[in-house]
Amino acid sequence: YLMYSGKFDIAVSDTEKEAFKKTVVDSLHSNPVLDYYSASTGVAKSEWKTEQSGYLPKFDVGFKKQAIDGTSGFYGWEVGVSLPLSVFAKSGKVKASKLNYQIAEQDFKQKELEINTLYNRMLIRYITARELIDYYRNEALPLVNEQIRASDLAYRLGNIDYIQFIQNIEDAVNIKQEFLKQQNEYLKLSAQLKYMTGQ
Repeated sequence: YLMYSGKFDIAVSDTEKEAFKKTVVDSLHSNPVLDYYSASTGVAKSEWKTEQSGYLPKFDVGFKKQAIDGTSGFYGWEVGVSLPLSVFAKSGKVKASKLNYQIAEQDFKQKELEINTLYNRMLIRYITARELIDYYRNEALPLVNEQIRASDLAYRLGNIDYIQFIQNIEDAVNIKQEFLKQQNEYLKLSAQLKYMTGQ
């Protein structure tokens, strides 16, 4: 349009093929952040159970075969019971590990709530962006292409001057650029939703 011998245009391709596919029941159980918090909760629970097991008596059973001065055939059995003597010291560790487990559990629930809220907000933005992309594809872009063809023809026939031609083309290019910005936002939201659902 600026005295070039050939035409140039903003290519509008269909890059939404790989976009996020919303299923009927979207699950956030595969979310990497929730997986991390769930694993932390599991570790804290295991530590608590380990500390609790210190209250229980421990039983030991052993068998031995012995040889004395080259004479074998001596067998022995050992049975033992060990009881924890420092119950009060152990109770503090058990309470602390139980509190750590409860904190980890609450952290998981809070993060799950945050991620669900964020997911719902992003999903609404995603659906709105999809509708806007569809509007551009079905209505705005065909009109823009027609505007470019009509302006080109009108300028070649002399019905409009160069300034009007440039203004018409600039308006059309601005609409295509706005479409590309919306498409970029749509694809970013798609990538974030895929990450959140573990796709």
